[in-house]
Amino acid sequence: MIQTIAGTRGRRWAQSARGHSPKPYSDTPLLSPLDKGGYRGVMRPTRRKSAMSMVEALVSILIVGVLMTAVLDTVGAGKLGQYKSGDRRVGHLLAQSLMSEILLQHYEEPVDLSSFGPESPETAGSRADYDDIDDYDKWSASPPQNKDGTEIADRTGWSRTVVVEYADPSDAAQKAGFDSGIKRITVTVTHNDVVVASITAIRTGARDRLSRELMKPVEITN
Repeated sequence: MIQTIAGTRGRRWAQSARGHSPKPYSDTPLLSPLDKGGYRGVMRPTRRKSAMSMVEALVSILIVGVLMTAVLDTVGAGKLGQYKSGDRRVGHLLAQSLMSEILLQHYEEPVDLSSFGPESPETAGSRADYDDIDDYDKWSASPPQNKDGTEIADRTGWSRTVVVEYADPSDAAQKAGFDSGIKRITVTVTHNDVVVASITAIRTGARDRLSRELMKPVEITN
């Protein structure tokens, strides 16, 4: 802009020297028509106010909503996985403790006339009088109980069920219709009606027969 003003004055002096009458000269500097700030000889660029349009705002809200949904889904899935994992651990412990108790019992009734299932007075519901494996068949309790019938603390909504069956000697996974000396025991644990643990064990009568043989008196002859 300064060069423009200086060039204008130079042309006026050149015209005067050649005898031409110069145009009336004004000391007022040339101003840009865009100048609205009152600064002489200075051209200022116009400024555009920045603002977010309604469309941009809606797009931003949509993006944030999608990201928040993804984050909440991830956190929720992690918490659910931890919850299920905890249930499985507790269920396995409950099943294992009951299975250990059952396997310590006799293969068959050691005192009374042997029959499959609990005998009187073992039918009262408490496991305190159970003394052989098949006494536990169809036994169930919710919440889980100790052997003396007392409830296990903080296990509301949990249950344990036992099924005892004769097993096929050629395939212990198959049920047999007679006593072949093998019984299959299955303990199932549920939490809020959802199965969280189930374990199976095989018990034979060989251990009991061996124990009876070892308990027989031995005659010593000279």
